[in-house]
Amino acid sequence: MVGNGTLSGTTGLIRSRTLTNVALLFSSGDSVDLNGLATPAGWELSLIARTNPSRPILFFPELVQDIVDLPKMLRNLSDFLRHPKTSMSARGAANGYLGVQFGWLPLIEDFQKLSKVNDYVQRKTLDILNLYTGEGLRKRVTLAGETAVYNNFQSFNIDAGSVKLFAATIVRKDMWATVRWKPTDPSFLKRLSDQNAGNFLRKVALGLTPEGMVSGLWKILPWTWLIGWVTNLGDVLLTHSNTIPATPAEACLMRSVTQDRFCSGSTLTGSVSNSINGSGTYRFTQKLRTVGTGLVIPSANMPYLDMFRLSVLGSLAIQRIRW
Repeated sequence: MVGNGTLSGTTGLIRSRTLTNVALLFSSGDSVDLNGLATPAGWELSLIARTNPSRPILFFPELVQDIVDLPKMLRNLSDFLRHPKTSMSARGAANGYLGVQFGWLPLIEDFQKLSKVNDYVQRKTLDILNLYTGEGLRKRVTLAGETAVYNNFQSFNIDAGSVKLFAATIVRKDMWATVRWKPTDPSFLKRLSDQNAGNFLRKVALGLTPEGMVSGLWKILPWTWLIGWVTNLGDVLLTHSNTIPATPAEACLMRSVTQDRFCSGSTLTGSVSNSINGSGTYRFTQKLRTVGTGLVIPSANMPYLDMFRLSVLGSLAIQRIRW
């Protein structure tokens, strides 16, 4: 944790002066937040659900629902094109937005996933081979990240004048989780080699397994998407999926905070005149690790209302207003 800087002037009473650990002195200006991101409740359950080797890439009941809704979506699109004035009203715009977010985009995403089934099978084959190595299958999931910029300064009295040196501070916060999966059935790999492994992994990819079908049915229930904003209840089924027999171990939550600070300018007063140049860089990094307890239960979190979620809630409210 060392910062170095150089402060030099071409005229006036100051000639050249080097200051060490300058970056540590910028105590004025914005208050820099170096606290790590808050640990989300139920992170261990979400980690296991998202990294489970048996997790499909799409859920067949969802795909069926999207196809069943396709005629209605086409009819709505036709109405939009034939009656643009009505469609551009507040309610019409809200209906169109929700139709895109919960109709067209999921359908397009499902077809994109269908086109990548072979890639999934190849990756899953490598995962199974790694699962049966001595150390097991290690997986990492990115949970959150954010960047903030702060402005700080420090004043120095030098000879008959003073210098105010400015610094820009960039703080990057990241949070991720890792887990290692280990096999529970040593004979599974041999049995998989004896049967058509490609067909088996395609069934897993498409969610054509008992737990995949149940998870898909949960997803198509009304308002479960809203439940997913505040709780990870829907991940419980995927956590216990055991089509590829494996168990999680060594779950860890990692948080890091990185602060980068560099000189961004200066002002002069008194007899110090003409030009003062500041240079130097400083980096501070801290990393925190939380070891999982093995207690995998659903939990609730206060949802972060980003622009997407606010727009969805706003569109739902507009639909229900009596105009």
